[in-house]
Amino acid sequence: PIESLRLARATMRPLFDTLDRGVEAGVFVGDPSEIATHLWAAGHGHISLEIHGFVDQDDAAFERLVGRMVHAHRT
Repeated sequence: PIESLRLARATMRPLFDTLDRGVEAGVFVGDPSEIATHLWAAGHGHISLEIHGFVDQDDAAFERLVGRMVHAHRT
């Protein structure tokens, strides 16, 4: 379990770093780690719904979700 968490965090490092720079530049407001967690959770939730057949696979819908999540954290 500890190794899995370490690997998961490592895959998220580029997102954390990008959001950190975005907060520093005034593009986003909030804690970069929290923003990344929101994006990660929303993405995984949507994909889980697709996998289990609750929603159709729709790349455009997924892109709208990510866009709305990003917009929610913009200044």
